[in-house]
Amino acid sequence: MAPRRARFQIHLSTAILLMFVAGALIWAQTTPKLTSQKRTDPPGWSVVEYPRTEYGWPAVAYIYIDYSSTKIQPNQREWNYGGVQFDIVMAMIYLSGAGCLCEWLIRRRAARKGP
Repeated sequence: MAPRRARFQIHLSTAILLMFVAGALIWAQTTPKLTSQKRTDPPGWSVVEYPRTEYGWPAVAYIYIDYSSTKIQPNQREWNYGGVQFDIVMAMIYLSGAGCLCEWLIRRRAARKGP
């Protein structure tokens, strides 16, 4: 009979799956989402649209607004700390869920196969 696995030991296939899930999460976090922001600049003038780039998934964690077409205001960079925290919690949920599901499927298959 095979010795029982240690508490935090996982299978190689689970580690590979977790690597792909982590890679997909990093890709989703770093892919820019291009939108625009309308603004009256300076007050009382016509409405101008500025390019706005957002990063983060599922919540927006970082915003970059490009005001390079005007010299009134420098470019704006803003961190959304609530979005960063939410993204970290969701990544931990996705990774732990994928790991538990993979390990459960492996153990279920081994139990069906028998000794």
